[in-house]
Amino acid sequence: MTDTNHKKTKNVFEIHTMEKDNQTKKPGVVAPQSPQKTDTKKLEKTEKKPQKKNVQEKKAVANPFLTSTDVSQKETEEQGVFPPKMDTDQDTPFANIKKEVVKDAQKESKEQKTDSLLSTEPKKQKNMVRMIMIACVTLFIIGAIGVVVYILFISKNNATKNPEPTQPDIPSQQNQDTPQPQNQQPDGQIYSTVLPNYIIVNVESPTSESDIAAKLDEIAMNISAKNITEPIAFTINDSNNNPISFHIFATSAKMNVPQNILSALEESFELYAYNDPGFGVRFGLVIDVKNEDALKTALAQSEKQLPAACSLFIDAEFDASTISFNDSVYDTQTEGYDPYAIRYVNLDAQGAYSLDYTVQQSDFYIGTTKDMMRAMIMDVQASEYMPEDAVL
Repeated sequence: MTDTNHKKTKNVFEIHTMEKDNQTKKPGVVAPQSPQKTDTKKLEKTEKKPQKKNVQEKKAVANPFLTSTDVSQKETEEQGVFPPKMDTDQDTPFANIKKEVVKDAQKESKEQKTDSLLSTEPKKQKNMVRMIMIACVTLFIIGAIGVVVYILFISKNNATKNPEPTQPDIPSQQNQDTPQPQNQQPDGQIYSTVLPNYIIVNVESPTSESDIAAKLDEIAMNISAKNITEPIAFTINDSNNNPISFHIFATSAKMNVPQNILSALEESFELYAYNDPGFGVRFGLVIDVKNEDALKTALAQSEKQLPAACSLFIDAEFDASTISFNDSVYDTQTEGYDPYAIRYVNLDAQGAYSLDYTVQQSDFYIGTTKDMMRAMIMDVQASEYMPEDAVL
């Protein structure tokens, strides 16, 4: 009985070895079967345990992470049969997940590359714009410097080729409250017969009349002290060293010139001082004429008012109601100048003061002696006046 059982068990159960498995995998090779001893006790135990129950228990304890193909593969391995190797490219849940992960990774890498390219392009554009701006500013600065240098070079060359003529020095402007003193001439003379002489008058001062009279007295004293024999011309300036008009001067000195005479005169004028050999320093005026015919008409109507209007220059008492003008002619015998028709009136018996006037070549002359009048006319003609050579 035991022999038959042993034979049955020998035919039913086989023990698998690695060598046998390797031989079964190779096609056309049959693994040799070696006689094996079996333990009867173990066989009895195995007979008692049913095979299906064992498989079910293994299935119950199966790994939850294994798929159905993995379980069947494991069962076949336990039974000694190795199924063909599964292709990894087949569609399985894990394979699909792996593909999706790979696709996502590739997509993210592409997005990162595009983002990096997009982020670098604005930086490059900004750098290019910055470099262009710096280049433009640099070129502008260089061009400006070149223009300045060129202008300076041209102006310097022009200055060396065409030097400007030297002009006489004009007294600088001074403070309104501090009048400017008279010019000091380089040769020691206090007044010049060639260069301009200036008198500064504060025309806005309420004492302008007395201030002007004081300056005239100072000029007379200086001319007498220096024994100056030539006529001296003065320009009247205000406290800002600007020439004042005859209208303003007449108002400041309270000359009361008739309006019809004043309206025919221009703004510019000169004040003359002359050291008369017989009577001392006398003053006169040379005023530009606006309308010569209108002035002559006004003088014919209002000449009797002139001595009172020029009382600032006349240190004598006279009766204005008895004034009567006379005619005289002064021929300078200068080519281009006609004889001067002079109207005059003596204001005292000695003839120390008179009022003489004439209109010639758009100039209105007013003198306070005969010689003073003639000296002014000769000075305007740029000629020297000698009293002893006067032609009556």
